[in-house]
Amino acid sequence: VEDINRDQALASAKVTHFRGWSARAYYLSSDKPDCQFSAKEICRWMSAPTELGLQGLKRLARFLAGRPRLIWHYAWQDVAHFDVYSDTDWAGCPKTRKSTSGGIICIEVAAIKQLSRTQKARALSSGEAEYYAVVTGSAEGLGAQSLATDLGWKFLCRIVFKTVSSAAKSVAGRRGLGRLRHVELKYLWFQRLPWDGHKLLIFINSFQESPVVLPIFWSLWGITSGAPEVPMTVESL
Repeated sequence: VEDINRDQALASAKVTHFRGWSARAYYLSSDKPDCQFSAKEICRWMSAPTELGLQGLKRLARFLAGRPRLIWHYAWQDVAHFDVYSDTDWAGCPKTRKSTSGGIICIEVAAIKQLSRTQKARALSSGEAEYYAVVTGSAEGLGAQSLATDLGWKFLCRIVFKTVSSAAKSVAGRRGLGRLRHVELKYLWFQRLPWDGHKLLIFINSFQESPVVLPIFWSLWGITSGAPEVPMTVESL
């Protein structure tokens, strides 16, 4: 917090270079989940670059120099359904106290897409933040499901959400806001999915089932304390 209070605007001569390299980092992060959170946070400084943002960009550059490659290996498997992992760091931003929604979309055990996004609303509880993450993951999962259907994939179209929050499961499994009166209506469309014919399953504390997804998932919202080092080679076991 003290570093944020002492932060200063970046010199005008460095602004263009900062924005250019930030955009390159964000483009690269779509295929490298181990730097996606960092690239996302750096891009939040693009509208008003600061010295602290430049320090973060240099730190990301040193990380990429040490780990220039990430190999995705997809083994042959029978496809039955999508798995959507979602979680969040409640009030993780020390400046705005906004949370980050992290998620991974998997076909069985093969990760095909990952996301790390700052939530627009400030969640007043961890359960609310988790629910926002589930809604974000569901939108991405349904999009991937529609794409698979267009490509002619004939398999059971269900989406399995795996989260660590029982509160998020409770909110997602009912109709209406309950005590969360301040939640905007645009987040309630998820509650109608079962009534619209979509097959949804929500599991709690299920990350230990996938040794491949867990280290990637940790990196999506920048957890470093107690988290294993993200492997350079990611394989679908």
